[in-house]
Amino acid sequence: MFHIINSMDMPTYMIMLLVIFGMDVYGLIKYRKVKALWKVPVYLQPVTLIAIAINRVIKEYAPYTHLHNVSVAVTLTIGGIWFVIICITGYISKKRS
Repeated sequence: MFHIINSMDMPTYMIMLLVIFGMDVYGLIKYRKVKALWKVPVYLQPVTLIAIAINRVIKEYAPYTHLHNVSVAVTLTIGGIWFVIICITGYISKKRS
């Protein structure tokens, strides 16, 4: 699956990210009045998608530069924070049930 995503050209990749971003925003709007713990990682998902999109643009147009290295570090950090928040949210949900 990662090979398919990495082999996409830039417009196809950005359209895929925009569709995912749109579905995420639609879900946030649809369930805005629901008080649930799963909404915490969902609110952080657009930030992760924007970081991934910026990283891909920099990788495409300015590879092997300091800006690319910083972009990779920021994307990995944001992705790691998102993953930790998902794990904490799952743990808290399991404790409540």
